Formats: sequence, C-alpha cells, structure tokens
Amino acid sequence: MSTQQFSYDRVESPYGPKLAVQFDYDAAIVDALKRLSWSNTHRAYNDPDDTDAVADYRCWTIDHTKDALKAFETELGTAVPDDYWPGGAPSDNSTVRLIVPEGSSHFRVESQSDRVVSLLDAAFSYRVEDAEYVTAYQNGEWDGKEHLFETRFRRAPVGLLDRARALLESEGYSVSVEREAPNTGREIATEWTFDHDLRPYQREAIQAMLDDDGGVVALPTGTGKTVVGLRFIHALESRALVLVHSRELLHQWAERIEATLGVEPGVIGDRQFTQGPVTVATLQTVMKQGGNGAPSALDGDYGIVVFDECHRTSAAEQMHEIGTDIDAFYRVGLSATPWRRVDGETLKIEAAVGPIAHEVSPQRMIQEGYLANPTFEVIDPMDYGQPRHASVNESYQNAKTRVIECDPARLTAIASKTHKLADDGHQVLVNVSRKGHGRLIASMLDGTVSVDDIVAGIDNSDRKRQLRQSFQKLAQISNTDAVMLTGETPDAKRDSILDDLERGEQEIVISTILKEGVDIPSLDAVILAHGQRSDIETIQTIGRVLRPSSGRGARVVDVIDRGRFFQEAYEERQQTMKDYYELEDSPSTETPRRAVV
Repeated sequence: MSTQQFSYDRVESPYGPKLAVQFDYDAAIVDALKRLSWSNTHRAYNDPDDTDAVADYRCWTIDHTKDALKAFETELGTAVPDDYWPGGAPSDNSTVRLIVPEGSSHFRVESQSDRVVSLLDAAFSYRVEDAEYVTAYQNGEWDGKEHLFETRFRRAPVGLLDRARALLESEGYSVSVEREAPNTGREIATEWTFDHDLRPYQREAIQAMLDDDGGVVALPTGTGKTVVGLRFIHALESRALVLVHSRELLHQWAERIEATLGVEPGVIGDRQFTQGPVTVATLQTVMKQGGNGAPSALDGDYGIVVFDECHRTSAAEQMHEIGTDIDAFYRVGLSATPWRRVDGETLKIEAAVGPIAHEVSPQRMIQEGYLANPTFEVIDPMDYGQPRHASVNESYQNAKTRVIECDPARLTAIASKTHKLADDGHQVLVNVSRKGHGRLIASMLDGTVSVDDIVAGIDNSDRKRQLRQSFQKLAQISNTDAVMLTGETPDAKRDSILDDLERGEQEIVISTILKEGVDIPSLDAVILAHGQRSDIETIQTIGRVLRPSSGRGARVVDVIDRGRFFQEAYEERQQTMKDYYELEDSPSTETPRRAVV
C-alpha cells in the first residue's frame, strides 16, 4: 500500500462534499478508478475547463463518504490519510488489539474504528486475474478481488499478523498483540547427530527464527536450508510437520530427519500415511486426505509447521489452505528465492507462513566460498542455422512445440554446447520442460535413441509429427551416454542415474525434474534449454550446479531466443540472473560474465 503517489483535497459540489484525488497519469490507476461502482462512489473526472467543474485543477473525485473511501482504498490498494476521512483522524479509538484466539490460525481485530477495517481489507486483498470474465463480476455481484481479511468477522490469517501491526502503526495507531494459549505442540526428544559444525550464516538464520518464533529463511540453493530447518526443530524439541511438494523431497527429508535428529519420521505421501514426532508430508496428500482442503486427518498437537520451498507460487493455494487450517505457533518457511513483490499468490503464502525472518545473499555465499562463482554464458541458435520464430496468430503451445522443442538450429546449438562442456570435463545438466524436447537433444548426443523413443508416450498427433520431422533433420554430434530423467522414469532407474552422477560416472543428464530439492554436488554446468520465463525456476536450476566441489568452476548457459513469446522470456531470464547475482555486463556470446562479489 502507498499513500505517496496520490494527493488529496476536500471540495464541495452541488451534490455534496467530494474527495479530490490527484496523481501522475497512470493508465492502470485510471482503469482502477473506472472500475469503482458509480452508484456507490459517483466517481468522476474533473476538468477545470468544464462548466460543472468542482475544482480548478484536473483530478478525479469521489463522494466524501466512508463507503466511497473504503471502495477506493480496496480497489486502488492504497490508504487515504486519516485527515481526509469523514470526521478526521480518530482520537479516543486509536488503540487496536490484534488477538490470536486459542486454537485458531487467524488473528482477530478489536477496534472501534471502521477505518482500521478498511485499511486491512485494502492491504490484504488483490485483484483476481481475468476477473472481468466472471459472470458475478460482470453483474456487479463481486468486486473481482480475493479478500484475505474477512471484514464480517474482522479477522485474517496469522501469517499476516506482523504486516498488519506494521501497517497500523505506520498509520499512527497504537497496536497490541495478544496470543491466547498458543499451541507450541507436544514435547519430543531429539538427538543432534549432524556430522559437521553449523556455518556462521546458518547459526544466524536459526537465531533469527528463534527470535521471531519462526518466519521465512531465504538461503541460496546449496547452502543448507534443510539443516537450518532441522536445527530449529531440535532447538525447540516440539512436534513438527514438514510440508513438501514432491516425492523426491518427501524421501530426502525423511532420510535427513532420521539421520540428523535420531527419530523415526512419520511419512505422509507416496502411498504412506504414518505420523511421528517429526512428520514429513506432501501438500497434495494432506489436501487429499483431509478433503475440501482441510488437513483434518492430521493429529492436532504439531507445534511447528515447516513449509519447504515456500516460494513456489504454483502451490500457493495449497499452502494457504493447509497453513490457515493448522493451529501451530511456530511457522517456518524455507526458500531460496524470497519474493521481491507482494502479489496475490505471494500474499497467500505469507498468510500461511509469515514474513521473512532472515535472508542471505548469493554474493555473500560466493565471497565466503560456500558457493562457486559461476560464469554466465549465452549461445545463439543463429550460429547453427536459421532459427524459427512464432508467427503472429500462433498459439503459445503450438509455438513452443515448433520454436523451442523442434527447431533444428536451436537443438543443434544446445547439443553442441553440451558436448563441448562434457569434453571440457564438466558434468552437465540440460534443463528442459518437455520430454520430447529432451529426447531430441539426447538423440544428437547418444546414437542409441530412436525416433520411436522420442515420441513414446506423447498423445498429441501434430506434436508427434513435428518431433519425427525434427529428428530426421538433426545430425549426430557425439556418441556419449547422455540420459533422460523425467517424472516418469522408474524409481530404480532414477536412483541408478543419480548414483552415477554422484560418483562422477555420468557426464550428461537431460531432465525435466532436476530443478530443486535434489543434492548432486558433482554437477557443475547447466544449460537453460526450456525457453521459459520463471524467475524462481531459473534461480533454482542454476543452484543445482553451484556446489564448489569439482574444482572446474561452474558454468551457466542460456539460449538466446527471439520473436514473439520467447524473446521476452529470454530477456526476463537474463534480468533475473542480473538482479539475483548482480551481473554488470550485458549477455554476449563472446564474453562470459561473473557475479559481482
């Protein structure tokens, strides 16, 4: 929320008092003002040259009523200063109590001021994408927003408690926070058996979490977030629930819990359902077992809940549903990529988990030697032929098949760079988002991959046709043992591939799944072949190759994409790397870049 981009004034009109609002022109703000209900706000643009102007300057006006100002704040996501509210700033009702009732995962607001309700509703609501196409919105029955603050009950999820307190204090309110019998969970006995001393930054993170009773810890990939979470559990010795989003993380956490804390873990997921002193569960299984989004199948005496990889906005709904249903005092989020902006999905995650308690930059980790300082490179498909571009009327999915998955020039650029990295002694991860794409790359590096292997399991007939045609146009680059690893790879084969990678016996792996949660220190080069824009996936995938163990130096390679859809995605990936690793120079096929440390 911001009170700085607008200026306000009270003006009189033939129809009663109005609030005049001025701002530097912004099309998004104008659109938001136009969405205000005319019958509730009588919003209008004031032109001083008009005969019925109510002010001698250009501005927008709305009724100077509480209902109109509430609607304005909610739609614009801003706070009108108290001095401009009807009746002015509150005096005897300026104290606000934020109360977390016993057994609740929400906090309740007690205040005599309707203004407080308006502020919190505006702060904790966001516009739903494509709301304008929903019938209820078109009929004026819904404002097109999701409201995390329930105005009827004057309550919000407990993860937003700190944000609420900071907001109200910034508006001049005196705020008290009260917790009625917080659920700190059943006591458990653990034994710390970790083989190494904690690193200084890990101790800092744990202390910050203990000081804040939890919160989000943001540590770069490869710097030991799991150990931090386990040490927090050990420090409190309170029954804990760890929530993950994948089967790989489920089993990895279960192994770490037993090896590090000396307790037999409960496991919920992958056809198992047991609970223990420390239980690890997949979000999907908890949602399914509880029904209707409520984790009712869980015991009620968990005092700690840990959300692993809590930056995943694709799982925001599940995290929110579970987090706002579980009554646990200590809420912990582990993340490599903390949010820089607060949009709807990240606000829902914060509502379940809480705010950031501690953050460590990748620059610090590189400088202190805990992460390798990679070289950032780009390859250009134009050096290998004439790359394809998306046509004007082509859908994204069709364009991705033709331009990213099946383009011979792009495939040749990727396979050639993969071969060169492997020849230089690197263990290479090629990150793709489609198995057909990965198999085409593998076919250029491994002569045993057939066209039938490439199209196996793909149902779309047009996509199969394009994959077959692309295969016919590709030249063999090498004859290595490049392997493909997907979510469909059988467990035994998957384990064998990962074991070979860890022993240094597998040079190249092409994968749709090795983005996060799998610890393979020997990997030291990655090619971002997927053509997508996700900043989180970009950072997580790069993190797979930053363990400073090989001595060869880490290499990060992106593919220059052009044209509709994919040039913007390429530029966003580059901007993500520039921002996160503080790169100075622009990308070039001639000069690799390094992080600024």
